[in-house]
Amino acid sequence: PIDGTIFALTFDDLVALDGGSGQELWRQDLNLVLTDAADEALSAAGSNLILAGRPVRRIDPATGDVLAEYATSSSDIRALVATASAAYVGLVDGLVGLSTPGLTALWTLPTGGRQVDNLALGAGMLAYSILGGGIAAADASGNPAGAAEEGEIFQHVAVTGDRIFGVRADGHLAAWDLATFASCTADAACAVAWEVGNNDPTADALVLADPNLYLVNG
Repeated sequence: PIDGTIFALTFDDLVALDGGSGQELWRQDLNLVLTDAADEALSAAGSNLILAGRPVRRIDPATGDVLAEYATSSSDIRALVATASAAYVGLVDGLVGLSTPGLTALWTLPTGGRQVDNLALGAGMLAYSILGGGIAAADASGNPAGAAEEGEIFQHVAVTGDRIFGVRADGHLAAWDLATFASCTADAACAVAWEVGNNDPTADALVLADPNLYLVNG
């Protein structure tokens, strides 16, 4: 939410609702106005409302108008995190950091032509998974900070100041110390700090609410 306004993506529209009354404030058509928007990549922080797609757009939270754009090659974007001063977007071939309000590229981090599938920000660090390519970390300036488990699929990721977390395809939750992780490479073994089994392989969410970490099963 921004200033008490809640934003939601429906099948056809981006909608703004008053958080107190539920009254609709505005609606923008995804088929006519905000074309080629990503299905799930919407993020809000500070005064920034960011909608990923082709292109990435910064939306006026008060009116729904487009304030700035960043060109991308595909609308298939699954990972987006906005802050009060930046937006981090997982693309089909890498990760990009954008400054706001203008959505100017600060840096890009290629992923070898593979899609960024999940993305999380915490304590100035980014954790992300690559589709079929494991889990990785970078700082908020785009500098790589380690990678692990090449070929593993991760459902969710999270990061704190000293740990990076990932939920594997089998539902197991693993944690790595960032200091150790920084020296790891995707194609070599990287020692986990701990791992928790899960009888349900379908993990709906991994939620970090400092100091607690919650794994939500389907």
